[in-house]
Amino acid sequence: MNAALRNSVVKILSISVSLALFLALIRAYVIGFRWRFSWAVLTLVPRIFLAACHDLTFVAVITVLFLGLLSLMRNHQKTQRLLCFIYAGIALLALILALLNIIALQMLGGPFNYQWLYYSDLLKRLDLYVALSIVSWKLVATGILLTLAMLIVARLLNYGINLLQKKYGLGRVLLIPILGSILYFPLAHWYTSKLYLKSSKLENPVISFLKSIRTSRESLKLFSMETPTGYEDFQGGASGPSKNLSISGSTGTGVKNVVVFIFESVPAEYIEAYEGAYPVTPELTKHLKHSAVFKNIYAHAPASNKSLVSIMLSIYPWISYRSVTNEYPAIRFPSLSGALKGTGYRTAFFHSGDNRFQRADEFLSHRQFDKREDYQNLPCERETFKGTKKGTFMDGFDDECMVDSFNRWIGEKSEQPFFAVLWTMMTHYPYFVAGEEIDFGVNDEKFNRYLNALHHGDKVLGKLLHMLEKLNLKESTLVVVAGDHGEAFGRHNQTIHASNIYEENLHVPLILINQSLFNGEEYTTVGGLVDLAPTIMNILDLPSPAEWQGRSLFSNNRSGRVYFFAPWADYLLGFREENLKLIYNATKNSNEVYDLLVDPNETNNLANQFPRFISVGHQRLATWVQYQDKFMKELFPNSP
Repeated sequence: MNAALRNSVVKILSISVSLALFLALIRAYVIGFRWRFSWAVLTLVPRIFLAACHDLTFVAVITVLFLGLLSLMRNHQKTQRLLCFIYAGIALLALILALLNIIALQMLGGPFNYQWLYYSDLLKRLDLYVALSIVSWKLVATGILLTLAMLIVARLLNYGINLLQKKYGLGRVLLIPILGSILYFPLAHWYTSKLYLKSSKLENPVISFLKSIRTSRESLKLFSMETPTGYEDFQGGASGPSKNLSISGSTGTGVKNVVVFIFESVPAEYIEAYEGAYPVTPELTKHLKHSAVFKNIYAHAPASNKSLVSIMLSIYPWISYRSVTNEYPAIRFPSLSGALKGTGYRTAFFHSGDNRFQRADEFLSHRQFDKREDYQNLPCERETFKGTKKGTFMDGFDDECMVDSFNRWIGEKSEQPFFAVLWTMMTHYPYFVAGEEIDFGVNDEKFNRYLNALHHGDKVLGKLLHMLEKLNLKESTLVVVAGDHGEAFGRHNQTIHASNIYEENLHVPLILINQSLFNGEEYTTVGGLVDLAPTIMNILDLPSPAEWQGRSLFSNNRSGRVYFFAPWADYLLGFREENLKLIYNATKNSNEVYDLLVDPNETNNLANQFPRFISVGHQRLATWVQYQDKFMKELFPNSP
């Protein structure tokens, strides 16, 4: 081996060892290992390196690859120097990605993956991306210090390895990592598989992203297993008679108009009608005496684009990381707006945010709305909120602008019945505050900002209801208040919304307001956003399209089950039946069962106590995904 090649090999080895050391230290922080200056350090150090198995696998693979390339280029010194430079760049990038993975784990529940890249519209709107743009100075400083430290350690190792190879020869020095790897990797694999159960906290972000590109949902057993259960849960059709016939019949009640008010990223638990702990919805609370509150309603996926399809088309979402709005915005299917338009209604959709995310604007353009306004064309003289980067679809107006525009719209033809959707945006991450921020006594500044945004959204709702009363439309208008999905602030080691299917991700409010119809009733009916459109049609005494999958929440012909999923981290599927909820992690083949009556925050996994519920639950989930897969392929004949 010539001197130039030997020096290049030593450089690669020194950088790889330094990288392995710092990746192991970052992994120790992610897992929760903490230094204690005692004899416990002797056991902590081996545990740290064993837990960093996936990181060290990544280092070993790229090191062997580059050593092989050096061997091929043994007679090309310039190429050898270039390879060393490239390897050093990859090592620094891997270190930075390991640091950013800390944020990804907190926000997404797992490493960043291809499914999240798709969900972000190729980073045009991604909550993680926004978070990374406002990372704390501490993380930036830590990154700079770790980068410098890794380079310094690599330099020292280069000096030490050179001394060893001069004394013993490079071949003998190379035997140390080779023999160490033979002993280490089997032991580390056993340790991580037995003690950490394939935790997402152990996955190397680079390896995890590359694996996610090859992930196929059809490879999951639910898409192929035989199941004896029927399809009745997903075939809406005729809803059957209502539980309370007094709610039906616009002639008897005088109800003819409908306004759907969607709270963006708001789970039920933050609303006072659902025992919310913070006084953020006083306007909504004032109208509860003339409302019907549904306690157990769910989004079917923790994402706005999925919920928009369920609300407008009364179908369960496409069980895929892909989106109907993005892939097939012109889908021909009966919509709530179209059904009402066909009976003489004026229709409008108002959004204080940007509908271009996942091509929702194109999807809505095919839903027979007379008027569609969002951040691009909504007239607004109030406050404008800017996202952190141009082109991320995170900009928007004060939610109050929607009510102003809605007021102008209904005044145009006040005698004609109307249907309108008003969709807020200020409660979406990174959360926007109008006016002076109120201190709600929480320690998390993001959560306090979120509560302020929700409080303002409640004020906007109050203005809407007051305006309807002032125009003598209160008795003739059904106001439907719902959330499109939830939002998490630390419970289950997650923030924002789209990575999991716990209650904070999916359990949403649904409150129907009309003083002619309701007197403060509370319903424990288990249902979802797929049922919203049929419920509205039921109240208006109009027939629902036979193609819809949802059923009126007042119908006697209901299964008592609701289904949901999340495909953007691990592939998660679940359903609720009565008080029991099953969460099946199809990626890791693990189960969680919760009794929501006694454990609403899902802290006690009862999977070991309900094997029958899990077994039947897998059959129900398999029936759902197979039925929905076939259903969507018939709608999208050219879909893969």
